[in-house]
Amino acid sequence: MRKVEKTNKVIRENVRVLMAVQDLSYPALAKALKIDRSYLSILLSGKRNFQMHLLESLAKKFKVQPSWLTSKHDFMRAPFQK
Repeated sequence: MRKVEKTNKVIRENVRVLMAVQDLSYPALAKALKIDRSYLSILLSGKRNFQMHLLESLAKKFKVQPSWLTSKHDFMRAPFQK
């Protein structure tokens, strides 16, 4: 697996966890990011890679640094709030 693919996999995992913690649906996140729900689905399924501007929008929405989204975490110890 290439580095870009690994990074995007980590981003997808982190976004899914944050969505669950914040009880955020696909349509709600897509609306917040100003993208189509189907495009969000494509991103989270791994069919497309996250672009930098979208990574920055995700970080802003979830109140984390973009680097946090691209790093693996032990979610039993991750410091985020609902």
